[in-house]
Amino acid sequence: MTHPDAYLVQGEFPDFPEEDIPPDIPAFMQCTAWHNDTAPTWGNVDNSLLLSVDYSDKSLSEFPDHGARLHVWIDGDLPPLYEGNDWAAARLALWVAHIGIGFHPDTRGASYDPPFTPEEVAQYDRMLVDAADSDKVGDISQFALNVWAALGLITQDEARG
Repeated sequence: MTHPDAYLVQGEFPDFPEEDIPPDIPAFMQCTAWHNDTAPTWGNVDNSLLLSVDYSDKSLSEFPDHGARLHVWIDGDLPPLYEGNDWAAARLALWVAHIGIGFHPDTRGASYDPPFTPEEVAQYDRMLVDAADSDKVGDISQFALNVWAALGLITQDEARG
């Protein structure tokens, strides 16, 4: 089966394997692949939330010594909100940031309408339950603190504990 973004990604990164594209990128993220980037990217409507997916074959990567192939950023801030190789964790980061951005007073603008549908909330809730059932509960707790810090709800020092 062809990934819906394969044509766009491979148009900008001809040697990027289709199987390296995560199969279930949330619908609020659109392919923004551009050949001058280091890897294919997906962004939300204003690119304030960005997903970068590097090659699984590190010999093809511009940064072969960097272990992580998945990166999630809010407004390009460093460090990334998520950096690693676990697609479930990266996808959860996208959802948490997407939901959080809708409630952050600096990003919701004049409207109080949430930027997500009831179906998206239900999917997000299922992902949180799945994460809580996994062996990554400690990682998720730290991850939530990092999300809050990235959104400015707590300081970086508070997130570090």
